[in-house]
Amino acid sequence: FYDVNYQDPTKVYAGSQPWTLNFNGAVRRQVADMGYGFALPSANLWLKKHLLHAISDTAYNPYLVAMYYEGAWSGNQAGCSGPQPEGAPFMQTWAAMKDSYNSTAQGLASFSYSTTQAEWAYHLIALSAASFLPGLTDGALSGTTAYNWMKATVPDQILTTLVPRLRIVPRSYAAAPDASRCDLNRDSRIDVSDLQILINSTLGSACAADLNLDSRCDILDIQIEINSIISGICGAK
Repeated sequence: FYDVNYQDPTKVYAGSQPWTLNFNGAVRRQVADMGYGFALPSANLWLKKHLLHAISDTAYNPYLVAMYYEGAWSGNQAGCSGPQPEGAPFMQTWAAMKDSYNSTAQGLASFSYSTTQAEWAYHLIALSAASFLPGLTDGALSGTTAYNWMKATVPDQILTTLVPRLRIVPRSYAAAPDASRCDLNRDSRIDVSDLQILINSTLGSACAADLNLDSRCDILDIQIEINSIISGICGAK
C-alpha cells in the first residue's frame, strides 16, 4: 500500500501507517500505566523512538507524522499488482523515507488540514502518542523537546475534550525553554523568519502555531509573536 496523493510510486513499493503506529503506541502505554504486564515494553520503546525520530530527525519533515502512509519498502509500485517481492529492501534512513514522498508532501510546513472529527484526526493521535515522549532520549534527540514542539504546533487540540483517550498529558517532564513555543522553524531563535511562517499560515488554511491556545491562527497570535521577537521571551500560553 502507498498514498497515491503524496508518495512517489517510483520510490516506494509499500508503506506502513504512522497513525496506526501512534494509536497503537498510545494504547500500549496507557495499558502499561494501568499496571498490565502484557504491554510489551520493548515494543513500546520502539514505537516511542520511531515517533521521536519522525518529529526530531533533521533528515525528515515532522509534519509527515500526520500522514496516512509513510514509506517502508523501497521499490517501484508503478504497474505492480503482485505481492511484495522477496528480498525487497526496507528503507534504512529517515532521508529515504522522506524522499519516498512527492515534493508537495516533502515541503509541508504545517499540519495541512483541520477537522471536526477528533477520533480520526491523525495529528491529534500523534500528539497523544507524543505525550509519552518526555523523559526519552536517543542520542541527541530529546522526547521533551519533541513533545513541546507538537504541543505548540498541532491545531484543533480543543477537540480532544470530546475524546478523552486522546487528551493525554505527560506524566512529568521539565518544560522546554520559553523560546520553543515561538521558534516555529526550530532554529533556536525567535525572529522575523518565525513571524513570516505565522503570517503565512494565518493567511492560509493551516495553523502553524496557536500561541494563545484559542484554536485559531489570527492577529492575536501574530501580536504575541511580534512581542516575543521584541522582548526575546516567548509570550505563548
